[in-house]
Amino acid sequence: RPLFFSHLQMAQGLSHGDALAVLQDRQGFVWVATESGLNRFDGREVRVYRRGGPGSEGLDADFINGMVEDANGDLWLATLGGGLVRWERRTDRFTAFRHDEARPDSLASDALLSVWAAPTGEIWVGTENAGLDRFSPSTGKFQHFPPSKVDAAALPSGAVFVLAAATKDRLWVGTDAGLALLDRTSGRVLRRYDRQTRPALPDYQIRALHVERDGT
Repeated sequence: RPLFFSHLQMAQGLSHGDALAVLQDRQGFVWVATESGLNRFDGREVRVYRRGGPGSEGLDADFINGMVEDANGDLWLATLGGGLVRWERRTDRFTAFRHDEARPDSLASDALLSVWAAPTGEIWVGTENAGLDRFSPSTGKFQHFPPSKVDAAALPSGAVFVLAAATKDRLWVGTDAGLALLDRTSGRVLRRYDRQTRPALPDYQIRALHVERDGT
């Protein structure tokens, strides 16, 4: 049968035409991350959260590359220039976690490309140039996993575009220079597929990952 689509565009209230991530939360709201703010669609109307806008205190950047919902129903946003941002459902407020030169345990870079929430509560974020970070909401501290061209137990690139859960407490990490399988407990890379790998990948810029139920 013919397919019919309804459109959610700027004419319907969307803040920008480039949707970089879409998520439907546990309450049924559809969230759309764009280059110019965060949008929440309830099926009828769009509510826009923008830097400096009403109810958006704590949202330090409008360019949002990714988002994920954690076990508490809160959203975590990977922003480009504004660090890691948490939207707390209970209070409808934003909190930003930024890089601080004076704190080695702060976010490695405010330019983020990806985010993933572990079942154990940690938040993993991929940066644009500094590799991967693991954030503990209970302590407020970040642990860094920088790239290395020579260390096979490190990431192949500092640009981490996508994260996907694997089996047995492992995490797939897609970068600008290859794919890595990381042990979430130790933080070490177990396998790395880059330009030195044989057989070679057809391309090393990994932009999307999907893990099937059997781990494929």
